[in-house]
This record gives sequence, C-alpha cells and structure tokens, in this order.
Amino acid sequence: MRYLTSACLASSPKANPMKSAALSRNYSLDAARGVLMTLGAFVHASNIYSVAGDWLIGDGEGIYFFDLVFQSISLFRMPTFFWISGFFCAMTFEYYGSGGLIRKRLPRILVPLVVTWGTLNVAQVCFLAWFRGQDVFEAVSAGVPVYHLWFLIDLMVFIAFASLALPLLKHTSSLAKKTESLTVFPTLIALTLVTFLISAITRSSGMAYEPILQLTSLFRLSKYAPFFIVGVLMYSHDGLRKTFLHVPLITLFIALPTALFVQKFSQNQSIIVRETAHFVEILMAWISVATVLSLFRDLFKNESPLTRFLSDSAYTVYLFHHILVVVVGCALIQYSFDSWLKFLFVCVTSLGFSMLVHMALIRQSHVARFLFNGKSV
Repeated sequence: MRYLTSACLASSPKANPMKSAALSRNYSLDAARGVLMTLGAFVHASNIYSVAGDWLIGDGEGIYFFDLVFQSISLFRMPTFFWISGFFCAMTFEYYGSGGLIRKRLPRILVPLVVTWGTLNVAQVCFLAWFRGQDVFEAVSAGVPVYHLWFLIDLMVFIAFASLALPLLKHTSSLAKKTESLTVFPTLIALTLVTFLISAITRSSGMAYEPILQLTSLFRLSKYAPFFIVGVLMYSHDGLRKTFLHVPLITLFIALPTALFVQKFSQNQSIIVRETAHFVEILMAWISVATVLSLFRDLFKNESPLTRFLSDSAYTVYLFHHILVVVVGCALIQYSFDSWLKFLFVCVTSLGFSMLVHMALIRQSHVARFLFNGKSV
C-alpha cells in the first residue's frame, strides 16, 4: 500500500531519509483529537443541567438547550474520534507492522484505562456514595463502572482486529481505487448505506444489546466500527480522502439540526419511519465528520505551540475531567444561581484543573506519564 504521511518515519533510524523529509505528521488531526477529547467536559457538564436528567447527577429542572448541546456534540464527536484513531492506526501499522501496532498502541490504551478505572473511577464511586449518604464500601463492592473510559475498550477491540485485517488490506486496494472516482455526495451516500446495513444486521441479530463481559456490546461496536475502518482506508487513499473532505462547512449547520429533528422519530411505531430516521441520522453524522475534519485541516495546517499542547494534554484532560465535572457539579447543587453560569463554571473549572494536573504532574513525571498517558518517555 502507498501511504502519504507518517510520524514514525521522521523519528526512526530505519526510515529512508528522503522519504522522511517528504512526509510529515498531520497536525490538524492532532489538534482535532485534542479538541474532541476536551469537548467531553462540555458533553458531561451539559448532562447535569439537561431536561433528560438521566445522568449520574442532575441539578434543577433542566434547560432544553443543554439537551441540544449534548445531542449536537455527540453526533460528530466520537465518530470523528474513531475516524482519526483509524487513520493513526494505519499510520502505525505501515511502519511497524501488526506486531508493532499491538506493542505500541494497546499499552498506551490499556495502562491508562486500568489505572484510571482503579483510581479516579473508584474515587468517583466513593464520592457519589458519600454525597448521596450511602455506604462507601458497599458502593465500591457493587462494582466500579468504566464511565467515560468505554471508548478505550472499544478502541482496543478495533486495534486488535486491525492488526489481523491490515495485512489483508492490499486486496481491497482495487476496490478503494474505484471509489476515488466518486464525487462527494455519492461517497457520503455509500458510506451511509454501508454503516446502515452493518447497524441493521447487528440490531436484527438478537444479540446487539447483550453486554460483552459487562464492558461493551455488539451494537456499540457496530455503531463506531465503520468510522474507524474508513479512517484506516482513507489513510492510504489520498483521492478518496480529498473527496470525503470536500464537504462545504455550511453543511454542518444543516446536518446538526436535521439530525436533532429526525431523532424525534427514532421511537416511532412504524418501522419504516424509524429506519428512515436512523438512515438520515447516520448520513448527517458522516457529513458532520467530514466537515469537522475539513475545518481542522484548514485551521491547523502547520505545527504550532497550540497543536502541540492540544495533542500532549488531551489524554490527561479526558481521563481527569469526568470526576471533576461530577465533584464540581455536586458542589454547585446547593446554590440557586443560574444554570448557565453553573454550566460555564463546571466546564472552565474541570478543564482548567485537568490541564493544570497535566502540566504540573503528568508532564513532569515519567511514572505519571506512563500511568495516565501510556507513554514511557
């Protein structure tokens, strides 16, 4: 396969010097991944003040605007994240192969997952039990949820399968080449059809919602796998990627309200209405992913202190923000001032303290960096 960019080549002694000089890391994707992880604070904070009120904690009667914040960001955030993860997964495989992909990617996911679950998530369970007047020991004994770490579990599954499938990817090159002749709209329709069919097959299997080791489900895996797979494929096919990213930014402002509108029909009694709404929502998700990636491509073409900071701190921010959102949100429940101000305070405080933890602790300690970022250096 022919790949166009690789961070690995620039730093490895085995790399061809001329090839290394010609290739460079995609800094726009570093920035996008950092911002997407940071948006987790806004997603979880909005849950506290939403009308749905079905999160870990709730404050007051809720404001519907925060439901819209959650639904809008959720439409593109994790799909785009998994697309980027697939892209970087293919990048790692190109230079290190299947064995190297496992050695380099899985520890960086597994170590922070286990450490965060055993420390921050345990602490969160203890705090919520104390806040609710429950027995702390009984709460922990009942089980510690993975909470926001679920995406790391799914990502490990995808990478494990990628290590087996990527060596066979050369057999799909001719098919991918044919798709490069498509214009942007047929490309989006094709991606939507494939994603919808995977979802339909999974949901009709009778096992879609059965928990797998109490950690994930076939439904969740099938929901995000297409975005990861397309990220992998588009790494090696420049023409297909350029077509995909040729979606005008204005379409994002059409896709978001359209997706929010059709979600109202997701529980309709008519299967035709439900499935049509589901199809449209998937199409809007693909449009949103393409426009978000295109936006970051235009805004972050070169490396800068901002892209470096976003890339370096994003993992820490994501791991630490969840418990901070919960603690600060609980602390504000007793006060009666405006929910908008509470929301802003929770976001700023959780993000600010998470970044402070990264700069003062994680970045300064090799041990802490390994435990919470999965990096040995």
